[in-house]
Amino acid sequence: RNVAPIISLVVEGSVTKEKIEQDVYTVGSLVVILGGVLLYIEADVFFSPLGLFYMVLNMIFGVSERLLQRKMIAVDPIDVSKTGMMLLNNTVSLLPIGLMIVLTGEYRHWRKFYKLEATSWLLLLLSCVNAVGISWAGINCQAYVTATTFMVLGNLNKFLVIAFGMVVLHESKSVASIVGCCVALGGGVIYARARANLATRGREYKDMLIGK
Repeated sequence: RNVAPIISLVVEGSVTKEKIEQDVYTVGSLVVILGGVLLYIEADVFFSPLGLFYMVLNMIFGVSERLLQRKMIAVDPIDVSKTGMMLLNNTVSLLPIGLMIVLTGEYRHWRKFYKLEATSWLLLLLSCVNAVGISWAGINCQAYVTATTFMVLGNLNKFLVIAFGMVVLHESKSVASIVGCCVALGGGVIYARARANLATRGREYKDMLIGK
């Protein structure tokens, strides 16, 4: 998924029909993020050819979803409220999830819910509330930033979770994985700064034209 923003940066303009400004710092920051990810997975992540296939498939679906959402939310808005979009988005996802539940036989484990303690039920409820918040915030955010920026934000969020696991939960933290995590997060900071500079230059150019 961390390769996805680079692909999105290339195709977003032609898909959404909006002008996507970029410069060497924007592209360079994405390369820095990718470098950090590669360093991290080289040290601590193992995958099979089948796993790689699923990751590529996940990336294709992820890029397609973000580009279509950006177009329908900000570029060519559809007549549906953000709450309605959230409901529609999650309802559609239930179809493939339901199929996977049947195919994997996961439904057989549902009886274990009866054995959960009150604390576990509370945590489950809180996770549902948190998921609703994340879903709404994601749709709202896409109205203000490009699909590429949104994917960068999502990927960096995952690295913050990884960093939390290293520091608090004492998960795998080799020197290479720590450096990779820091490089990826640093690339995110560079990307944010680059986008801010592009926005500032764009406003200054418009003000100059108005002044003329």
